[in-house]
Amino acid sequence: MILCREYYRHFIIVVVVFICVLFAACGSDPPSDTTNIAVVSRELGTNELGIDASHLRETPNPKGEGVFVYVPQTEYRGVERHVVWMVIEEKAFPLNGATKNITPSLPWPREAPNGLWENTGLDKFQATEAIQIVFE
Repeated sequence: MILCREYYRHFIIVVVVFICVLFAACGSDPPSDTTNIAVVSRELGTNELGIDASHLRETPNPKGEGVFVYVPQTEYRGVERHVVWMVIEEKAFPLNGATKNITPSLPWPREAPNGLWENTGLDKFQATEAIQIVFE
């Protein structure tokens, strides 16, 4: 009986170590599971870039309110494209044409309700600064 318990204990230790090694080897930057990413992923359908929720990451907006949700990959079939949204109060806004193409139902920043976009510190008519913040 004692011998059986000893084997069982060693078996449990081996299983725990195996699981730890498995998770450590499965990637260094797991996707976030947050409300901001969920807001964007609900709008993602099948798209020409093959982007789905597992590709999305987020980073805070250093200029003000809101969170950038973006795809780290920037090259698609040899063409550079930046895919990035601003999420404010659980509302997502595509920041450029490539992003709008894969989430066409989302409004542009210029269509944000009065008072919502102003606290981001970003220009609602140009994505240049936002793209620099996220991708550089």
